[in-house]
Amino acid sequence: MKKKKIKDEWPDMDTLRRGHRITPERHAMFSKALDEKYGVDRPRVGRPSLGLLKARDIHLRIPPGILDRLRAKAEKLGIGYQTLIKQILSRAA
Repeated sequence: MKKKKIKDEWPDMDTLRRGHRITPERHAMFSKALDEKYGVDRPRVGRPSLGLLKARDIHLRIPPGILDRLRAKAEKLGIGYQTLIKQILSRAA
């Protein structure tokens, strides 16, 4: 069975309805065409690249009793316990 060659034009609606896989090259072609047609860069979605992160991941071992107290206090304040830990650390720094 021969493979179909990818055409350089837009797919017809029947092709789209059948759910054919869009290759990264075709996706880039569609994105470029939309950007050129509307003159606006669309916002990118998904996880930001590592260069854009404002914080670093670290791992701490916290005794269970302290963690339980932090979680209880965070619940009373209506925030997450990790947010509370960040606030405490930023005040102490």
